Amino acid sequence: MIISSRIIFIYIFYMFRNFPVITQLCNLKLFFEFPLITFRILFF
Repeated sequence: MIISSRIIFIYIFYMFRNFPVITQLCNLKLFFEFPLITFRILFF
């Protein structure tokens, strides 16, 4: 479970990293919130 959550986090990280800078800045809040939501779903 922990390993799979790390893979999801890394995948999201590189997915947002490949976006243009403007899009990345617009989705910066989502970038920080989505992993937290994912961790809550996986662990709670």
